[in-house]
Amino acid sequence: MSVFQSVERAAKERGLTFVVIGGLAVIEHGYSRLTTDFDILVQRVQKESWHSLVLALGYELIHEAQVFSQYAARQGPNWPIDLMFVNEATFERITAEAKPKTIGGAVLQLVSLEHLIALKLHALKHSNLRRFLKDFEDVMHLVQLNKIDLRSPTIRDLFLKYGNADLYEKVLYACEHE
Repeated sequence: MSVFQSVERAAKERGLTFVVIGGLAVIEHGYSRLTTDFDILVQRVQKESWHSLVLALGYELIHEAQVFSQYAARQGPNWPIDLMFVNEATFERITAEAKPKTIGGAVLQLVSLEHLIALKLHALKHSNLRRFLKDFEDVMHLVQLNKIDLRSPTIRDLFLKYGNADLYEKVLYACEHE
């Protein structure tokens, strides 16, 4: 059974919901790149329930911060699991636009393209250089592959709300000059 199936089943048994984000979501939205972890978005109020679920699947906590926790498998080649915590209102907005997608034999809720870009923009504002380069490349390729019009007011507003004007200008420049 894949890690995706294990998480899907365990979450369903416990009445927990989640949305796939991160590298898997980037891949599912058209940009094929390497990813080695399973990033999921969950409600902050369910943090302890998720911690218990991931431990029960044979993982150990390796890093914890206010907005995310990272887990590694105690044994075997299972993918690491990263949990990102958001408030209930944010989670509801994101799940309302998420769509079911079969990944690794499990039917999972996949973050919408717009919300994925918003999450990436937020990360770009707060990341170190190594992380910045990876997320910047993700945004640039998602925009190009999905033929997003960066000059549309809606997309510009998205960049300004979750990123900033500098990020908008850099992505616009990169997409127009690649």
